[in-house]
Amino acid sequence: MRYIVLHKPINHLFSDMKTTICIRSTWRSLPLAGVFAFLSLVFALPFAHAAGVEEGWRLYRQGDYGKAYLIFSEGAEKGDPESQYALGVFLAEGKQGKREETQAAAWFRKAADRGNARAQNSLGDMYDQSRGVKQDLGHAIVWYRKAAEQGYAPAQDNLGRMYESGRGIKRDYVKAAYNYINAANQNYPQAQYHLGMMYARGWGVPQDVPRAAEWVKKSAQQGYVEAMYILAQMYENGHGVSKNSREAVSWYKKAADAGQDKAMERLAHIYMIGDLGEAQNMTLAQAWTKKTRDTRKQQKK
Repeated sequence: MRYIVLHKPINHLFSDMKTTICIRSTWRSLPLAGVFAFLSLVFALPFAHAAGVEEGWRLYRQGDYGKAYLIFSEGAEKGDPESQYALGVFLAEGKQGKREETQAAAWFRKAADRGNARAQNSLGDMYDQSRGVKQDLGHAIVWYRKAAEQGYAPAQDNLGRMYESGRGIKRDYVKAAYNYINAANQNYPQAQYHLGMMYARGWGVPQDVPRAAEWVKKSAQQGYVEAMYILAQMYENGHGVSKNSREAVSWYKKAADAGQDKAMERLAHIYMIGDLGEAQNMTLAQAWTKKTRDTRKQQKK
C-alpha cells in the first residue's frame, strides 16, 4: 500500500503550524538567504513526516511493532495526520496486546479533522461498528461522506453500502450504485462485487446480468472471497456467462481455500454425489464437510 503526501498551498502550510506567522512581515524581516532557509524548513516538514510514517509501516509489516509504535506516536504527537491515522490503526488492531479502540478512535478523529481521508473512513467504521465510540450511524455516514468526497474508494464503497441497506439513511439504490461505480472504477474489489450484485438485481441501475458477471469477475480476480463464490455459482448456472463446470469448480475451490464456508459446503456436496464433472470422492466430501463445520464454529467465536 502506498501512502501519499498531499501537497498543500503555502498558506495552508502556514496555518497548520502552532505559531501564527505573518507572511508579509516574515518576507520583509528576513534576508534573502534566510527566506530560502525558512521555505526549505516549511516544505521539508511534510516530507520528513511522510518518510517517518513509511518507515513505521515497513517495520509494522515486518512485525517490529515496538519501533513502529515509537515512530507513529512521535509523528502523531507533533500533529502529523498521517502519523495520527497510523497510530489509530496500530491501537485498533492491538498488535502489542489488547485493542485500545477508544484511543484509536480519538487519534482517527484528530487526523480526520485535518482532512485525512483514510482516517475519516476509519472513524466512520468506528461509529458504524460501535468500536471505541457509541454507535451512531448518522456520524458514520458523515465521515464516510467526507472521505468519499475526496475520492477515497473504501469510503465510497461504505457510503454505497449504507444507501443500499438503508442503515442510518433513507434507502436509495441510485445513490448506492453511484458510489459503488466511483469506487469500482478505482479497481476497489469490494465495490466491484457490490456493483456487480446491483446489476444482477437491477437495483439503481438497469438489470444487466452479463455486466454483473464482468464486475464480479474483476473482484474475484483480485481475491475478494465473496465474489469468488458468486462467480462460481454464475459459471455453474450460466448466469451472465456460459455454463462451465470446470470454471465453477475452480472458483469454488479458490473461495473455499480463502475461507468461504458456503463454497466448502458446495464442494462437499459435489464430491459426495459426483457433480459438475468431478468423480465421486467420499474422502474429499468428508474433508470439506469437516472443514465447513470447523469454519462455522470458528466464525461464532
